[in-house]
Amino acid sequence: MRKRIIIATLTALVLGLLDWSIDAKLAAMGGYPLAAAIAASIVVSRTLIGTVVGISALKIFPWWAHGMIIGAILSLPAALANLAWGYPWGLIFGAKVIVLGLVYGILVELVTSVFFDAPMVGKKSI
Repeated sequence: MRKRIIIATLTALVLGLLDWSIDAKLAAMGGYPLAAAIAASIVVSRTLIGTVVGISALKIFPWWAHGMIIGAILSLPAALANLAWGYPWGLIFGAKVIVLGLVYGILVELVTSVFFDAPMVGKKSI
């Protein structure tokens, strides 16, 4: 169980740093610097996806659906915060956050369950 949590969290941390670097470059191209609070929230929210994937005991079949569901749920707060920018940019960035949450959830689950063979431990099944 500890192996799963560590692998999932570190994988998500790397993905969070990647997401931050992409967003920083996009913001710089638009002429706006990426605020430190936004950069920190990107990395923390993506790392949280990995931590929750690692500690979750829900046995959702197939494995990728588990990561996808957790990634989507944990991306909702950031996506809703992006809606405050208004239409159309808030909608575009909100959708980007949700889609990347889905992708990052699947990638974290792929690395954890398939590459490192750290299966979920638990009795609950959906």
